[in-house]
Amino acid sequence: MEINYEQIKLMQHAIGLQNAKSIQRHKYNAYRNYFCENGNSKEWEDLVNKGLATSRSGDKPNEGYTYYFVTKLGLEALGKIMMIKITEQN
Repeated sequence: MEINYEQIKLMQHAIGLQNAKSIQRHKYNAYRNYFCENGNSKEWEDLVNKGLATSRSGDKPNEGYTYYFVTKLGLEALGKIMMIKITEQN
């Protein structure tokens, strides 16, 4: 399964992984897991189709926003690419 550079950056942003300082002993604990897009994103929709992300529309009708979330499979794939273990805070 291929993931391009832009998709990697989007997934990292969604889980709050902005710099290497937040990685401790090859582990990262994601403090969030969402990305808000005005409309749909080609890159995110590709990740959804691959099972690496999910999406839902904004809460208000005609809001126009789509929220994307990295799935467990997506966290595992990103972790393999980065050679770290990614977990989520509960």
